[in-house]
Amino acid sequence: MVSVRALPSLPGTSDPPPARRAKAAGRALLLLLTAALLAAAGGCTRLGPEFHPPGMDLPRSWLEGDHPLFRTSSPKESLAWWRQFHDPVLDRLITRCFRQNLNLQTAALRIIEARARLGLAAATVFPQVQEAKGSLGTIGQPKALGPPR
Repeated sequence: MVSVRALPSLPGTSDPPPARRAKAAGRALLLLLTAALLAAAGGCTRLGPEFHPPGMDLPRSWLEGDHPLFRTSSPKESLAWWRQFHDPVLDRLITRCFRQNLNLQTAALRIIEARARLGLAAATVFPQVQEAKGSLGTIGQPKALGPPR
């Protein structure tokens, strides 16, 4: 194994002396420590007014089971859960999805159709051999096409 030091250097270039290399490493370390100190000190600055926690309206007692929040929804309400948001855009999107939604049988048929189309497309990649069997015979020749007599 050849050492890097054993290789000759190019003309006009020389390795820096160890003291110079150590001084450059010390400068890089000092620069890195200064950047880290500035980044850490930046977290200690105040950017806005004093923080005051927002006030909360807490209930004076526990909520009981007959409270409206604990009411269970009927099946009819559960089917149209998005209507609780009173958003016409969401209503239009859900209606559009219902119109474009395919039933399971149609979706399965489309998968079968896509697989068949894939098989036809992939079949053109491979060489094809065709064979025809049978005999060819004529009952009579037309006189115009026959050999001269």
